[in-house]
Amino acid sequence: MTQNLKSMILAFVMAVLALPVGAATIEVGKTYYIEVGTGVLGVNTVATDANVYLQTKTENNTMQQWTTVSASSDGYVCFVNGGSSTTQLALDMAANSENTKTPLLWTLGTSNVNQMFQMDDSGHLYIIYSGENYYLTATTVGGLVGYSTSSSSAAVVTLTEVTSSGGDGGDGGDGGSTE
Repeated sequence: MTQNLKSMILAFVMAVLALPVGAATIEVGKTYYIEVGTGVLGVNTVATDANVYLQTKTENNTMQQWTTVSASSDGYVCFVNGGSSTTQLALDMAANSENTKTPLLWTLGTSNVNQMFQMDDSGHLYIIYSGENYYLTATTVGGLVGYSTSSSSAAVVTLTEVTSSGGDGGDGGDGGSTE
């Protein structure tokens, strides 16, 4: 095999393993805390339709950890909640819902546009639904996470890789009532 062909194969494999999304590279198969300001995204209960809150970070709380899964379209990732490792519940923007209007946990669907996230150059996580960007919003620790079609309302997100695992899942942190 020529050196050029080896280089091309290596480049292809690296592209598949690390999907570039805007300014950030979100690696598939990694587990992250999705941090916004002084809080992290988390849930109080692991169930379909569970609300997503901005919570105070608790180390090793799996309900605040999100593992990336490759979406069905290149450049997109899905975030599966760490507390739902057996049920595969993902962060879902619920942009098609007439009632919800806030992100929630929903059964993982790698071709579900409500779960196919990208990150822009400014650190905003978003989905594209019906040709429009829906940006993740979160402002108050203890409050519900939301979304907006305005990038000026979008939360600036930092993805911090989880370096340790274990723990008992914690108590879900602070953030509203449990479902």
